[in-house]
Amino acid sequence: MSARRNDRLLSSLSQAVAEFISRESNRTSLITVTRVELANHDSLARVFVSVLPPEQGHAAIDFLTRQEREARDFLKKRIEMRILPKLVFQLDPGMGMH
Repeated sequence: MSARRNDRLLSSLSQAVAEFISRESNRTSLITVTRVELANHDSLARVFVSVLPPEQGHAAIDFLTRQEREARDFLKKRIEMRILPKLVFQLDPGMGMH
């Protein structure tokens, strides 16, 4: 895959996951998608998030992990990929919020 196409795909994934979180979150914390990385030949998408307040970080990751199937269903309607990657949600270590 070309670098430009890969960048567009990552951007689309990031925006779509952010939209899903915005729709499904209960608003007890602010969850922001900071970046998405593809691994294992694009079969795995690591979604890095920052969470405010920081003490809600682990609860937010638990919520997102429980919602992974619904998030993938949401992405199927928004993104054209042969195989939609499995989503793994992680706190972004670069944000220093946990």
